[in-house]
Amino acid sequence: MKNYNWLRILKEQNNSNIIDLINAVNKNGLEDNFIQIGTIREDILASLDEESIKYLAKRKDLLQRRIERKLIEESHDSYMFPIMQEEYCLEIDFLKYAFPLPHFPEYKSANELKILTIGSCFAENVSATLKEAGIQTSNSGFPEDINSPIGLLSLLLEIKEKKEHRYKDLLLSKELESNFQSNEYYQDYINGELNRLDELSSYIKKSNLIIITLGNTLEWSHTFNSDKLITDPRIAMHCFNYHVQGQLKSIRLKNSSRVQSPIEITIKAIKYIYKTLRELSNANLIFTVSPIPIRGISKDDKNAIKEKSAIIANNITKSKLRVALEEMISLDSTENVFYFPSFEIANDVCARIPNRGFGNNDSNARHLDTSVVKGICDYFLWRILESK
Repeated sequence: MKNYNWLRILKEQNNSNIIDLINAVNKNGLEDNFIQIGTIREDILASLDEESIKYLAKRKDLLQRRIERKLIEESHDSYMFPIMQEEYCLEIDFLKYAFPLPHFPEYKSANELKILTIGSCFAENVSATLKEAGIQTSNSGFPEDINSPIGLLSLLLEIKEKKEHRYKDLLLSKELESNFQSNEYYQDYINGELNRLDELSSYIKKSNLIIITLGNTLEWSHTFNSDKLITDPRIAMHCFNYHVQGQLKSIRLKNSSRVQSPIEITIKAIKYIYKTLRELSNANLIFTVSPIPIRGISKDDKNAIKEKSAIIANNITKSKLRVALEEMISLDSTENVFYFPSFEIANDVCARIPNRGFGNNDSNARHLDTSVVKGICDYFLWRILESK
């Protein structure tokens, strides 16, 4: 299927002649058999009835009228919301119009890229896709349930400060449900976590591009109070749901639940994340919001919406992350920090493309299609390597 970025076609024709333009549009996809109208594929065209064919013909005329009007109004140079469904696709021609990213890092070749991705499963999938493209990429996995601003900040501060002597008292405190069977298991667990922190510290130092993917604003209730945030090394040490080869059943925090943090806390934590990363690395920083929906909300979340809808809570938490990132990136004091619209591509673009989005590979509505992850990564690589 050919791309339906009408504004690209307009610019290529230099608006010299409407008839020539319409001929060019027809050549680029508006064919008389209507196969490509409304993203209709050849394999289902034969099943369309006469009324459907007439409807597609009307859409063809509508598209041409819209193009003519854009020419007359000379509005095609503006960053406008794409109106026609046929414009939307995961190809670079459309994404570079919809998300121009005028200020974004660029590199001369893939060989000079050393990328680190930090986040949960989405960041892991991005890392794997970049590796397949031959990019030197490392990933620091972070449990989905704690992939929040305070969770990530707690991890970064442990890398920065590394107060190892605190861990045993914290992990075995009365606030935790623990199932250590012996000090041997405990020490194996601690050693494994310290090695993980050392590895991540090394990746941060040697990377020249760090992609940070945040997933939610459902923080543990004890990690913020009014306008204050309190980091917790136990979050960094995976202490809220951890298993070691069946030997350790779980470590769970008592008397604390995950609740929606106020927007002020989210903004403060994200600003602190930037500050901490800047103390650890001079790399370009690219923040994204994970398109993967939250798993659910706590029944004890007094700050959650009254309807107790996980779908509504997911939209609230993603919106908070997006607003907080925009505020942090727009500050005069931030340097070499950028936002990449993986969330918007997955949710806004794919909502207008049939059979693209979530669950088409395995019917799991929380799993992003592999074709979408590939489209996001393809555009990202094009933007930093080939767009100039």
